[in-house]
Amino acid sequence: MSKQRERLTPEERKSRILSAAVSLSIKGNYAEVTRHHIAEFADVSPTLVSHYFGTPEDLRDAIMREAIKWNNPFILAQGLVRKDPLALEAPEDLRKSAIKTINN
Repeated sequence: MSKQRERLTPEERKSRILSAAVSLSIKGNYAEVTRHHIAEFADVSPTLVSHYFGTPEDLRDAIMREAIKWNNPFILAQGLVRKDPLALEAPEDLRKSAIKTINN
């Protein structure tokens, strides 16, 4: 018996993929998360990840924007260490919180 996939709108599918990318980034390193890892975690094809997020750099930017949006100091800390431009432009209070996670 084959597993039937849930039908999602394109916006829901993109959101699910980004959520998977953020979850994997929290567990590991956002700069090392691959389309294949994300695709497996989100139960989609790597091609679909590329369709929604383009290049690996575009994908990292989307992860960082999401981390900033949800005040995630763990991913932001990774970005600060890498001197990610989006991380460096994050709100000051979030950057301070991220720095505390690095120092602990």
